[in-house]
Amino acid sequence: MWKAAGKPRQDPIFQKCQESRFQYRHLLREQERREKLEYTNALHEGLLKKDSRAFWKTWHSKFEKASFCGQVDQCVDDTVIVDKFANYFHGCYTCNNVSQAESLRGEYLLK
Repeated sequence: MWKAAGKPRQDPIFQKCQESRFQYRHLLREQERREKLEYTNALHEGLLKKDSRAFWKTWHSKFEKASFCGQVDQCVDDTVIVDKFANYFHGCYTCNNVSQAESLRGEYLLK
C-alpha cells in the first residue's frame, strides 16, 4: 500500500508502515530473547537437579549443530592431515625479511 501511494514520508500510510516494521523487529528480538532464556533455563534446571542427561541433551541440541569428524580432503589419518596442513601454510607463507625469519626460527628451535 505504501509503495502504491508513492512512498510518502508523512501520512497515515507511512506511519502504519513504520509501526508495522517496528512491531516486526520487536517481535523478532523478543523471540530471540525467549529462545535464549528457554535453553538457558533448561541448562540451569538440569544442573540444579543434577540431571546430567537432561543437561547434555539440551546442550547438544543448542550448541552442536553439525557433527565434525576430523576429515580433511576425504582423509582421516592424523599424520596425513598434519602434513596437508603444514604444506598448505608453508605454501602461503612468504617472509619479507629472511634474516629476521631465520633468527626467529633459531629462537623457536632452541626452546
